[in-house]
Amino acid sequence: MRVGFGIMTALVVAASSSSVEAFVTPSPAHASNNKCSSSAVLEMSKHNGDQEMTRRNAMWGVVSKTAVAVGTLGIMGPQPAAADALSARNVITSKIAASASLRKVKSCLKELQGMELYVAMNDYTQVHDAIRVPPLTEVRKSCKILVAANEEDAELESLYADFIKQLEALDSAAGLALRGKKDVDLNTSYQASVANLSKFVQVASDRAPVISAPSSE
Repeated sequence: MRVGFGIMTALVVAASSSSVEAFVTPSPAHASNNKCSSSAVLEMSKHNGDQEMTRRNAMWGVVSKTAVAVGTLGIMGPQPAAADALSARNVITSKIAASASLRKVKSCLKELQGMELYVAMNDYTQVHDAIRVPPLTEVRKSCKILVAANEEDAELESLYADFIKQLEALDSAAGLALRGKKDVDLNTSYQASVANLSKFVQVASDRAPVISAPSSE
């Protein structure tokens, strides 16, 4: 009887040990599940870490760009003294260019007036050639500079347009005569050219800006 009881006791202990071992030691499926869970946790942690790093990088990028923008504004922002000095230099440059252009236009007028004898004698070759050499070849550029310097003055623009129209008519007439056309009239377009350019010079001279150094105040 005692032997039977001892065997029973041993069996109970063994069963208990087996149950405990089964409880403590995970089964293969359970172990696999635990491994998957651990991997998922690690993956999630990594993902969260990446998101956090991305947010930090984005924030740092915004801060950096803002700093650069502020620095750029600081460098390129309005500099009153420098801007005033640059404006003054531009004004002086414009005045000098206008003054030089006015002298050139006066020279053109003098050359044009000197062609009167050729026109009276119907010397078509001399008239044709004179229009194609300095200073008359520069008259367009010089007149345009004066118009621009006077802020696109309407009267100067009109006088310039009329002068160019008559000068081109004079050139065309001389060209036709050289190609054999008879009884070509040069005087009408010539006199109109001289009159328009003379008036242009007068108006431009009256409105010529005075060149002076900018005030130091």
